[in-house]
Amino acid sequence: MTYPHLFRLASSARVLVVTGAVIAAIAATIVAPGSAAQAAAPGPSQTQLVSVTPSTPATGGNRASSDNDATGAPSISGDGRYVAFSSFASDLTATAVPVGSSQIYLRDTVAGSTRLISASAAGVAGDRQSLFPSISADGNRIAYVSFSTNITPGYTAGPPQALLFDRVSGLTTVVSVSNASPLVLGDGATQTVAISADGDVVAFESNSTNLTNDDSRGQIQAFTRTISTGVTEMVSLDTSWAGPAGAESGVLTGAGSLAISSDGGIVAFLSSSKLSSVDNRSYYEVYLHTPGSRTPEIASLDVAGLAAANDHVTYVSLRGWSIGGLLIEGHQSDS
Repeated sequence: MTYPHLFRLASSARVLVVTGAVIAAIAATIVAPGSAAQAAAPGPSQTQLVSVTPSTPATGGNRASSDNDATGAPSISGDGRYVAFSSFASDLTATAVPVGSSQIYLRDTVAGSTRLISASAAGVAGDRQSLFPSISADGNRIAYVSFSTNITPGYTAGPPQALLFDRVSGLTTVVSVSNASPLVLGDGATQTVAISADGDVVAFESNSTNLTNDDSRGQIQAFTRTISTGVTEMVSLDTSWAGPAGAESGVLTGAGSLAISSDGGIVAFLSSSKLSSVDNRSYYEVYLHTPGSRTPEIASLDVAGLAAANDHVTYVSLRGWSIGGLLIEGHQSDS
């Protein structure tokens, strides 16, 4: 029988393990008393539908696809005003979208408006799938994965890339790019993205081989792109390898497999490779990339400093601005 476990790790590297058959995490949005956000927000014990049509009265979006995941992957801003999500629905805005394609939308819960994000500067919807949005705390930047080749001039063909939409400028750029000049798109597929709360750092997973000088070893690795400096860095490094190289077995991909701290300085990822001196017994463990270090630090440790997981860790999230106030949460299943 398999039992889920939720662990939380403070920056002192101590783990609190909570066991149970079902663990649910409920996040409450806090707004300033008397603010416009509070006035527009749903009251106690109320749920607000955000994937709605612009009609009056608003209705839930239709399903333009037989896919059971018609709308999903929501990401909410720090004050709860903006919600980014992906959807196959074709009637959430007035913009025509290709039938059967997932698009990225941004809902302003105060203004009651929905905006198509996965679109070109001319307002044309992406011609292919766009997935996994991640929004900054102020709601101004949304990172996502896209197969679309008509959204930005920097990406017109090839594998899916990590894109970044700026709500203020209305511009979309590719962030899964190399440090070369001129910039070169990643030659592999981007899998997952996570943006820092300040919107300056985008973490993503990719099997690209040309983003940095580090050897990807033919595996999916974790990277960051810092917008202010224009630097791409591999963070899932195996420093025991001869020469700079990524994790031998790569990193786990999918929802909850990648997390970034609020200031973008710390990235958490999951790997079954032994990336530190602690023996992980080939289980997926939580590793941290921290500022100024090329060696990832294993985070899923017990009080004795040993790898805590006796099975794979499958989910990780970070809360806090820096290592001093960091809370790491993970989900583990053991049988």
